[in-house]
Amino acid sequence: MAANHYSLPTIAKHLLVAAIAASPMPVVASAELTPDQQWICKADANNQWQCEGQSKVSHSTTLSLPNAKVVASQNSLDSTWDWVPKSQLADPSVCKTGCDGAYVAPLADWEDADKDPEGAPLRANADHSHMQGNSVALSGEVVLTQGNRSFKTDRALLDRDNNQLTFEGNVEIREPGLLIRADKANINTESNLGNFEQALFLQHNHGSKGNGFRGQAATIDRASQTTLDLEQGKITQCTPDDELWMIDANSIHLDSEEGWGSAKHAKVRIKDIPVFYTPYMTFPIDDRRKTGLLFPALGTGNKNGFEFSAPLYLNIAPDFDATIAPRFIEKRGTMYEAEVRQLSSFGTWVVSGAQLNDDQYQEVEDNGAPIEELLGRENDIPPRENRWVGRVTHSGKIGPIITQVDYNKVSDENFFSDLSPDSLELQRSDHLKQTASLGYRNNNWQAELIAEQFQTIDDLLSSQYQFMPRLTLERNSTGANFSPEWLFEAQYTDFKHDESIDDGGRFETGQRSFAEAGISYPMRWAPGFIIPTAKVRSVNYKLDAFKNDSDDTPSATVPLVTLDMGLVFERQARFGNSNYLQTLEPRLYYFYSDYEEQGSNPKFDTKALKFSYSQLFRDTRFTGHDRLDDANQASIGVTSRFINDTEGREVLSLSLGQIFYFKDRRVQLSTATPDEVVSHSEIAGEIQYQPTEKLRLTNTLLWDSRQDYLQEGGLGVHYQATSKSLYNLGYRFNREAASNLGFGKRDVSQADASVVLPIDDRWSTFARYRYDVEENRAIDDMFGLQYEDCCWMVRLLYQRSLKDEYVDNELTSNIAVERDYAFILEFELKGLGSLGNKARSLLEENILGYEDLD
Repeated sequence: MAANHYSLPTIAKHLLVAAIAASPMPVVASAELTPDQQWICKADANNQWQCEGQSKVSHSTTLSLPNAKVVASQNSLDSTWDWVPKSQLADPSVCKTGCDGAYVAPLADWEDADKDPEGAPLRANADHSHMQGNSVALSGEVVLTQGNRSFKTDRALLDRDNNQLTFEGNVEIREPGLLIRADKANINTESNLGNFEQALFLQHNHGSKGNGFRGQAATIDRASQTTLDLEQGKITQCTPDDELWMIDANSIHLDSEEGWGSAKHAKVRIKDIPVFYTPYMTFPIDDRRKTGLLFPALGTGNKNGFEFSAPLYLNIAPDFDATIAPRFIEKRGTMYEAEVRQLSSFGTWVVSGAQLNDDQYQEVEDNGAPIEELLGRENDIPPRENRWVGRVTHSGKIGPIITQVDYNKVSDENFFSDLSPDSLELQRSDHLKQTASLGYRNNNWQAELIAEQFQTIDDLLSSQYQFMPRLTLERNSTGANFSPEWLFEAQYTDFKHDESIDDGGRFETGQRSFAEAGISYPMRWAPGFIIPTAKVRSVNYKLDAFKNDSDDTPSATVPLVTLDMGLVFERQARFGNSNYLQTLEPRLYYFYSDYEEQGSNPKFDTKALKFSYSQLFRDTRFTGHDRLDDANQASIGVTSRFINDTEGREVLSLSLGQIFYFKDRRVQLSTATPDEVVSHSEIAGEIQYQPTEKLRLTNTLLWDSRQDYLQEGGLGVHYQATSKSLYNLGYRFNREAASNLGFGKRDVSQADASVVLPIDDRWSTFARYRYDVEENRAIDDMFGLQYEDCCWMVRLLYQRSLKDEYVDNELTSNIAVERDYAFILEFELKGLGSLGNKARSLLEENILGYEDLD
């Protein structure tokens, strides 16, 4: 829920003027200032105020507006609210989205206006002044100033017997960022408390941040130093030219110490039409939170029907809070979502979850009859009772000790696609992580103990191995040049699996120990570098159970050397009207590693790395430690950069490279995989082009020179034209990629386009479309429309996605496709909160760069 801070209780500082006036001062029985004089009061060495009349300091009586194109009188503007139309602003950028102006306080042009009020002299100006006994009366354009605070009124009266200061007629009180106007003000000079009659208040713009929070009331009472009470009051964050919403209440209480306000018998009015009534409501006035109802969320879709959620926030303690969100789902029932957070100086804990006790959903045929079994997908029907999701996360640090927890679990594999909890920050993946770790780091070493397992929620995917536990010890790099760099890494892992051979499954389990030790000697100069490295890698196993032809203690030890060399050539280049620093950076990387038979080694956590330009300069082609490379190869690459001399921006980067193999690669993930006998790799290329800060183009490709075609490639264009608009276009293809259905291979060719396009200052539209060129069908698409101005925003989003694809048992040559669609509404009254946040989350997830827009 959006939070707003308006520092109304700082009126206490304004009213210090009254306290000063009430301090003991030498007065005569009767005194009067002439129109060209002013009272000046200062504290003496005994902290007693001494006042005397002096000549006025001449200054303009017309206040100038610092951001206006011309110096104008207040009568030419909305003087009540210091509102300056956009057409009269020298810098229209201070206007927020959809605003036709901004709040601009007049320049403080009085003497001492740049000083803190504390210790600054009190100055009193008036057309007429009179002091009689313990009463002081000022009239006719009365102006009281003390530092950057000022009071204006038609008449002011100080009754020192009653410690009462009264302002009457056109009362105006100002300090930086705050304006108060009233017909009358009564202030107790001892307590600095009082009340304002027929009053209004305004919090000004602060630079380019937000727009003013403002309100008005029959009376504003100041009962304590940190509270204000409005009777028959109204508050809004809309601007005077577009007053869409307002809270109208019998009484409004504002508490700056708690950071919240409350209202009794409150009505939310839209265009002066009451649309919502509550006997009691709370709302934020700064960034802090308070127990209370948050704004509800709405949505509708083909699978769940109408959805409504009403979150309740509980501020249990300064470091402990919770959110509970009952969620009504038309076709399923009521689901309960909850999240509890705890924050301390040592770390954070978040526990969240959702539960639907009895899922009422029934999929029906066209004739309305329930489908009990879907052809070929009987197992896809989720359980009807007790569907739930839970997550526990923790992040902590105590000195060099680091702790982490991330545990996720769901009741069934369809939970996220069916129910998708909106109020919770839950991890969504085919393999839900369940991990806890304890780490230690200092300048020279780092160690980590981790226990990790996964919940696989896709039947087409195999379950993951569990680390129960994994212990890693690693020496940190010193970064020193022309000095030996000692290298060391050791790791012990106990691998478990739900379908182990011991339990009748097909997965080997056991313990693996890995160690790597060596030395490197980096030599770096401005024109280049040479880094030789020598290491020994060793892996050892103790298997719980193994296949008939396997060894229960396989091992391998392999020495390796690498030599990384590069040069950097530079020259000045000029294209058009711009000067560039052009570099040419050739790089040679030699990698040799002995071969040792590893056919008996299990494959716990190791996969082949995807080939790309960066792979040219790695000393392994695998992830994990189950396979130790055999290699005798050299990689040659070259990069050229064009760096703009004026801006220092890398405008263009071109990279091209290839690996040449001097020996066949015999170590493979599987014994059934033949040796790699090709003499060279694909040619890998990368292009990054950024002609302006707004436009970025990227291109990657893999060229198979043996078969003379592109094996893989991708093109991306990102253009952010303004702070409100952006365009993305992407295309990628891959020959013989893995099929989504989990068997065989097929070519992948997909296009992706997204856009955020403003129609005018207030209206904008956004869309994303992904298309499968090979299958000639849309993967998913999204379209939305948004209206936003100073005080409110509404966003409507339509989304259609590919939920599932499966082989039709009757027509096996076809792939059946199942889709979901949904309409999502997000509504925000700026200063109070928003109705839902799912639409914005989807936009940030699907449109690259959306989170960077204003």
